[in-house]
Amino acid sequence: FDVLLTTASILEFIMRSALEENVASAIHELSALRLVRLHHVLHLLGEKFAFFHSLLFFMDLCRKSFVIVLCMLILLSICTFMVALWILATAAAKCNVERDNIQPLCSYFGSLSSSMLTLYKSIGGGMLWGEVIDALEELGIIYQISFLLFEAIVPL
Repeated sequence: FDVLLTTASILEFIMRSALEENVASAIHELSALRLVRLHHVLHLLGEKFAFFHSLLFFMDLCRKSFVIVLCMLILLSICTFMVALWILATAAAKCNVERDNIQPLCSYFGSLSSSMLTLYKSIGGGMLWGEVIDALEELGIIYQISFLLFEAIVPL
């Protein structure tokens, strides 16, 4: 393993000196290999010294926490995408027919990107959810109730 890391470090030095800025992604991958090596060295030291064992335990907890946060962000994105797509299916039809009469609905839910942005802003505090409820009034009470449920459940 150490031979692989040493070879990767030499390759990184050659790439940095020869190509300068064009190899940024390759350098980041090699830096990730260095972190793996650091974890390996700390694991070996952790068997001998209590301090390094505690440091290794802390690093492992940080890694697990990062994985959990990443999974939660993916789940949040999937839920937001599904709700935005469901609202967009009805809002797009209304916006095509009555565009002048329902301007807030079309600006909040006229496309998939604006629908998702509206939902993200409403759960993140960047937009008042009351404005979105007023805009959803054009679609019916079921969409307003669904949005309120989304607003109540997702931020948890």
